[in-house]
Amino acid sequence: MTDEFFQKHYNHVHSDLTVACKKFHAVQIQRYVQVYQSPEMKKKVQESGMELLDYDACSQIWVKSWDDWVEFASSPEYAAALMPDADHFMDYKTSGIKVMAG
Repeated sequence: MTDEFFQKHYNHVHSDLTVACKKFHAVQIQRYVQVYQSPEMKKKVQESGMELLDYDACSQIWVKSWDDWVEFASSPEYAAALMPDADHFMDYKTSGIKVMAG
């Protein structure tokens, strides 16, 4: 898959599915941000001698409480729409889903 195709799909299809989930609004997600590593910036990082993260993008989903996250992530829509879509561009079945919680 090309970087352009990935970014377009992730930014439009996947994000639209995320925001369309009823639980996204029910738990009042505070913020949803997608961050990309462009090929140009990945090359600059490699040339600088630093190590890249092993994925091309990540999502930040801000919630008020852990319970809000669990309610969203365990919703039927999340399982029915987001995870099948993730099969198109994520290797989560092999490498798992990486999370940073704060």
